[in-house]
Amino acid sequence: MTGLDVHRTLPIGLPDDVIAAFTSEEWAGRTCALVALKLGPARQRATLHLALAQSFLRTGERKYARDHLIQAEAISRSQRLARSLRLDIALTFSLLARQEGQFTEAINYARQVQRCRACGAALLGAAYLASATAQRLAGDALAAIQDVHTAAGFIAGEELETARLLTWLAARPQEVDEAPAARMPELSAPLRARLAWTLAEQALAGNQPVVARTWIDMALRDPASWEERRLTPLAAAYAAKPVPTTSSEKAAIKVLTLGPQGLLIRERFVPVPGDGAPLAILALLIQRGACHLPDLASLILEPEPNDLSAAQDPQQLAHRLSMQVRRHLNTIRRLLADPECVQTVRGIVDLSSDRKWTCDALTPDARPLPGRAWLPHLPGSWVSEQRQRLASSPGP
Repeated sequence: MTGLDVHRTLPIGLPDDVIAAFTSEEWAGRTCALVALKLGPARQRATLHLALAQSFLRTGERKYARDHLIQAEAISRSQRLARSLRLDIALTFSLLARQEGQFTEAINYARQVQRCRACGAALLGAAYLASATAQRLAGDALAAIQDVHTAAGFIAGEELETARLLTWLAARPQEVDEAPAARMPELSAPLRARLAWTLAEQALAGNQPVVARTWIDMALRDPASWEERRLTPLAAAYAAKPVPTTSSEKAAIKVLTLGPQGLLIRERFVPVPGDGAPLAILALLIQRGACHLPDLASLILEPEPNDLSAAQDPQQLAHRLSMQVRRHLNTIRRLLADPECVQTVRGIVDLSSDRKWTCDALTPDARPLPGRAWLPHLPGSWVSEQRQRLASSPGP
């Protein structure tokens, strides 16, 4: 349990099968936990209710979260072995109250944890982050600064740094030197979503609606972050607008590789997970045009010659890499919902001519984010060549 967001840090004491199910999928964890509720001692049942409450908070289903929290609290009050969970339950109540907009109640629950002398450092730091976030969302960012500073005495890591950045952006934005977008690649998905609301607000204030739509699409994927809309009225209003529908003319596509990796289709951002191989394939086809499938596989995916495992069987390696490229091409077609967007005819791969294709890494002024190489996990010779070109690009 954390104070800024409801991450997948599961409560201690869950059965192994429940932990494995939650690690796989949210719905699978819930199903397994609900089955396990019928069995087990009181402390385990309270822990299961707490895990379910946190799961429903992650997806914004506050009614179910409250029901399970009430059950967990009742067990912790009546059963001595479950009393050790009362601080975790109070902190979860704080996050629930905050999502409901009850900021005074949220702060009071966090203060209960802070006043407990037996509270561990991690939980105490989370409680101060919880109260700081509630104060910031309530409009008192200056008061939140003190609680963030106190939390730093107990915990460290990306959540503390994100809370500190959001608090200073709300309290004294003119004193923030770093660009918030530069922090995004280092953060977990829930924290990226939370910061994306602020980035969307800044983009709209700077009359950049396409950029804003990219950040909003990222933010909307995590319901727990939606409370940030309270401080970002422009982004909240823009998020409520429907995405423009596609006309009979196929939309232009921009391949994004320098920041959040994905495809920009008009004002809609489609994330592309993984090592970026589908995006590198598109970038190469944009730059060079049609390419023979084995050559495409070699330029994007083939390891260096000193890779001994690759040198043992070149034919088998070429076949394996070609199959990987075919899978990546199918991924692109699926994401765009367009089977004809990338065509393969007699082993020649080419982009459809009825769309305009561009890539951010191929512009003259392109450069990677500071301290980050371009698509660092792809070994192909063309990727290495582009990586070196971007790394040597002059700064702004």
